Amino acid sequence: EELLKGHGEALSGYGFALEPFGDRTNLVRTMPAILRGRDVTQAIREVLDSLAEGDAASDWEERLVVSLACHGAVRAGDTLSPEEMRELVRQLEQTAHPHTCPHGRPTMILLTAGQLERGFGRR
Repeated sequence: EELLKGHGEALSGYGFALEPFGDRTNLVRTMPAILRGRDVTQAIREVLDSLAEGDAASDWEERLVVSLACHGAVRAGDTLSPEEMRELVRQLEQTAHPHTCPHGRPTMILLTAGQLERGFGRR
């Protein structure tokens, strides 16, 4: 509740419109389009958790953006068209750190021809 009060204006700048709706409850009027199709309650909880982490008050906005990016990410089982896949790879290649997500997990791996051959029992 305190995080919502303290960062409400900044959150609205990222597309959230939240307002009190009873005791310890908030009504979500709008949310960032990047969260479309996701569990909004869970996303907001995790955004608020990310704001509560860290020592420096100045880096809360970076934590917010990282959290939003994670919630907007393509998930296992999501269906993408070939054009969407190509565009996603193109955008990834243009980032400063294309080999890892914001949490440091790899976004791509290299498989050599030899590894593929062994994997398919050809060598």
